This record gives sequence, structure tokens and C-alpha cells, in this order.
Amino acid sequence: MPRFLRDFRVPLAATLAAVAAVAGTYLAAEQYVSAETRTYYKVMVNGRFVGEISSRELVADLIEDTRKRLEEANLHTKVRYALREPEITFQSEKAYKAEPDDEGTLRRVAASLETYPVGVKLFIDGKLVGVVRDEQTANALLERVKDRYINGLEPAGKPEVRVLSYQADSPDGSGSSGSGAGGDAESAPERQLLSVGFVETVNVVQAEISPDQVQDPEELYKKLVTGNPAPVKYTVQPGDCISCIARKLNVPKELIYRNNPWIENDLIRVGDELDLTLEKPLLNVETAELVTRTEAIQPQVVYQDDSQMIKGQTKVISQGKPGEQLVTYRVVKLNGQPVEEEQLSVKVLFPAEPKIIARGTKVVRGVGTGKFAMPVLNYRITSNFGQRWGRQHNGIDIIGNKNIMAADNGVVEFAGKKNGLGNTIIIDHKNGFKTVYGHLSKISVKKGQVVEKGQVIGIMGSTGNSTGVHLHFEIHKNGKVKNPKDYL
Repeated sequence: MPRFLRDFRVPLAATLAAVAAVAGTYLAAEQYVSAETRTYYKVMVNGRFVGEISSRELVADLIEDTRKRLEEANLHTKVRYALREPEITFQSEKAYKAEPDDEGTLRRVAASLETYPVGVKLFIDGKLVGVVRDEQTANALLERVKDRYINGLEPAGKPEVRVLSYQADSPDGSGSSGSGAGGDAESAPERQLLSVGFVETVNVVQAEISPDQVQDPEELYKKLVTGNPAPVKYTVQPGDCISCIARKLNVPKELIYRNNPWIENDLIRVGDELDLTLEKPLLNVETAELVTRTEAIQPQVVYQDDSQMIKGQTKVISQGKPGEQLVTYRVVKLNGQPVEEEQLSVKVLFPAEPKIIARGTKVVRGVGTGKFAMPVLNYRITSNFGQRWGRQHNGIDIIGNKNIMAADNGVVEFAGKKNGLGNTIIIDHKNGFKTVYGHLSKISVKKGQVVEKGQVIGIMGSTGNSTGVHLHFEIHKNGKVKNPKDYL
């Protein structure tokens, strides 16, 4: 080895040893600094720097804790409050032995949190009608409105009830609803509920409100079912009656009875005050019910001709017997009042037995049919049966064509003058009936003569106690005077 190389070997070794020592020291220092470097976060609230924090979870925990404490507080307040969260962003940073101010930063974040009052708005056909505390209160209120008209009816199977939509922060109250029905008529009890729903579109919407908007549920319920109409009172006047008042004021009689349950037997007195307030519900409830009821089957009338009986005579051979049937209906009601009824099925429990009547066909001259015809053509009644001028008027007065006709077949029992009636004809119809024709100007038949229904028996006049030309006509049955209008 050359000498200059041997001379250089000693300084080179020393240099390498020094370099190694320096490198070791630097590496140890770097490891120490790296171990003491910590990550932290700059916290920005709505774009504004509020501090530094060691962990983002601390902010999340703060917000969650605040929300829970707010929910607990809401259990004891009339108005609920919600947490309005600001926009919080984080910027990750690193620094040697960083010690962020967690407590101060959290305090400033907490100060930025705000609460605001919330409630549930009730919309009917898109119109705001009220505000209540929460969704539970709103749904309970709506169920109460429906319960007013279903009265605890048992559902037929599983009724499809119209569903109320729920939306958050949608002030237009838009949404959807649906309804349906189902049931088994044969196994149904007397009444079963098929469906129930509102006629109007109903939505409950959670939204920010003013605290003074929250209403008492009881007052809102009354508003929904009545419309809060202005009271209408009426004082009974002389001559009033229930139907008279209904006609005069154009209100249903049912309204008078419903609003004034103290009325008994239609008895009202002058000075009585009637409540005629007409409710106009904001919410109308439509129900469909399955109604099964037992109904009587009326006996069919069967006539049997009998040649041995005089024509016009009848005789009941058998009264018959009503039957019974089970009828099932689908009944649609609006606010509890039936508006539509559809018969679904009929099951005869036992049939009716017919009522059998023998009907005479034997024609005998002079025997009446029992059915009377007006004795004057083109007639007009000028005075009725009953009290007239302080005494009983036993017939009716008729004007018209001057020819007087027999009202039914019969035999002339009397033809002559009678006090008050002047020229008079009495016909015996041989079936318990007699007819009287008075004030005639001319008599065209005689006693004992057989006359037929529609036969001219005389001419209209004004004889006897009469104020003008007319016919006085009477009908007697078994010796008792009757109102002719009941038989003509």
C-alpha cells in the first residue's frame, strides 16, 4: 500500500465516526418531535373561527347532549322548542405539543346554538285552521272528531281508515289521503264499521311557529265540529208551531228538535226561546257501515172470486201471517246522518203466509159496488162537510153540470120533498150505504126504482133552504153520516 494512503486512513475513519454520531443525534431528535406532535381542529361556526379543539366528537357530543336536555325540558312546557344547529366545519391542524382550549371552544360553540318554537299546523283543504303542540295532539284531535260519529262501532274485518299525511316544514299543507272498506255480511253483527274518513283533505305539518299560535285542543275540537257559528235565537210568537217556524225561517225541523231537546210532544209556548244555530263543521266525517236488521215480510193479498157473493162484497178467508227476513245494507252517513243506502243481501228466515180474500162476482140489480162516483160532472165543491155557520153540515155542496147521477147502484128509498132539502132523493145501496141528493129542481125517479151507477136521477136546483143552484150530497154508512170526500 502506498504511504499516502496509509497516512489518509486515520483521518477518514475519524470523519466517518463523527458523521455517524451526528446522524444518530438528529434521528433521535426527529423521533422525539414526531412523538410530541399532536393533531387538533380549528372550529368554524357559520364561517367564523371560534376556537380549537382536540376532537370533533366533543362538538358532536355537545350538540347531542343539548338536544336531549331540550327534549326533556319539552315534556314540561306548553310549547315545544327545537334546536337550530349552525353550520359547523372543522380544519385539521398539527403542532408540536399542541394544547387546544377544548373547554373554551365548546363554551363558544354552545353559545352559538339557538332554539326556536315548533308546533303542528292543521290544514283542511290547504287552509290553515289551527296549531297544536305536537303531532300526537293533532292526531288525537282528529281521531276524536271521527269517534264522534262512529260511537265505538266494531270494525268489519280490518277497516281501511283514511291516512293523514305528515310533512315537516311544508307550509302549503299538501299531501295525500285514501279510504276503503271491507267486511262479511253473513257474519256481521247488527252494525259494523266498514270505513271512516274525512270528506276534506287533511294534513298535519310540523313547522316553526310563534308561541302564541298554539291553541287549546278543546277549543279547536269545537271549531272543527261546529264551525263556531254565531248563535241564532228565536222567540216563539202567537200562532207559532214547530213546522210553522221551520217554514217561516227555512230551517229543517230536525234542527229545531236537535238543538232544543226540551221540546216534548211538539209543545211550545209564546215567549219560549229556541236555539236555531246551524252548525257548519270544518271537518265532515263520512262513514260506511254494514247494517243487518230483521224486517217483516208483509203478507201478499190473494183474491178468490166467489160467484155466490154479491159483486162488491168481500170476505177475509185468511188473515195471513207476516214473514221475517234478514236484510243487510251498506249505509253511508255524513256526520252521522244517512245519505245513501244500498241493499247487499236478503235472507228469508221464514216466508209470509198470504192474506186470502173472497171477492163477490154475483151481479144483483140494486146492490151497490161500494165504490162511489161523483154525482156531478165538471164539478166544483163549494162547501165542505163539518161545522158551518155554527152547526153541522152533513154533506158537501156541489155545482157543475145540472144532471144529477146516482153515485152507485141501488134502490130509490125516497123521492119527494124534505124540510130544508127541498126536492130530495135517497138511494139505498143495499150494502150498508145510503146516499142523499137535495135541492133538486126535478126528480126523475120514483120510490122502489132500481138505479144504476151513473144513471141520471134528477136535475140540480135550489129548492128548500138554499142560497143558490147546487146539489147537497150526503153519504151514510150503517146509519151514520160520513164525509163524502172520504169515499169519492
